Amino acid sequence: DGNVDSIDSSLMRLMADGLINKVGGMHRFGHDLIWQAAYALTPSPKQQSMHLHVGRQLLKNRSEEEHNQMVSIIADQLNRGVELIADGDERLLLARMNLQVGQKELISMSFLPASMYLLQGTILVRDEDWEDNYEMCLQLFTSCAEVQLALGNDAETVSLATQVLTLGRSLQDKLGAYHALIKAKISQGDTDEPVKIGLSVLEQLGESFPVSVDQAKIGKELMETQQLLESSSLETMLKADVATDADRVATMRFLLLTGRISYSINPGLNLLINLRMVQRTMASGLTPESSFAFSSCAFALCGIDHHDLAAFCAKVSISLLGRFNHSY
Repeated sequence: DGNVDSIDSSLMRLMADGLINKVGGMHRFGHDLIWQAAYALTPSPKQQSMHLHVGRQLLKNRSEEEHNQMVSIIADQLNRGVELIADGDERLLLARMNLQVGQKELISMSFLPASMYLLQGTILVRDEDWEDNYEMCLQLFTSCAEVQLALGNDAETVSLATQVLTLGRSLQDKLGAYHALIKAKISQGDTDEPVKIGLSVLEQLGESFPVSVDQAKIGKELMETQQLLESSSLETMLKADVATDADRVATMRFLLLTGRISYSINPGLNLLINLRMVQRTMASGLTPESSFAFSSCAFALCGIDHHDLAAFCAKVSISLLGRFNHSY
């Protein structure tokens, strides 16, 4: 904001001393060490004020066409001066920009930079911001929780997911947070709590399971599954439609996750879940989890000497694995 003539005069002296060079219409330091030294000599409060000023000027003067190209630079400058931002609307705008940059980093699989921007965004959000900016806050906290999970930051994942579960408005909005929370708990060495959470989510999705599993309940589920399998064919299964209903797709996802956790601590429950997955596949359509369901069912049927049905399930499983190209 200084006098233009004074700035030009200062720039000319710096160029004469070889400290900066003019490249096109821009001035650049003659060497990286020069700008590093100049920056280091600037007091910390002044650095923050400088970054904030640069960020605000870039934001003010950029065109709509330039925004997507410059959003990372603008967000980075404003983040460096964030302690000086008191206005709630400006902090919320910066949170939105951090979400945008974080999502761009995720597209390029750059998890660590994405984590930094998304975490900065969550720090800027107040609980009351969820009321008027719900979708942005939901995306920001859910994406951040998933990135923290990928980076192995389990405690941070639990904290962020809990925030979504507290302020989320619907089950569908909370499913991503539930999934991240369960996986983080498993990574922390807990198995009982993840199973309880998984069963609670499944109950809300319309799939209930008994607290205690006995042979009678297993036999009932096996009989129902066997009847469905005997009335189908390999050709029919492979031509089945892919499930599109959001709740049905989510149900299969949480059946698989909860079933895998329960394998070592409650084998009976694990078997019930795997059989239910086959039933839901045949009733509601195929999902990437269906291949796992049929392979598990094949294993169970072998155990009770239903070898023909087991072979049928194995063939379906192999065919679906190739169709969805999904890893478990």
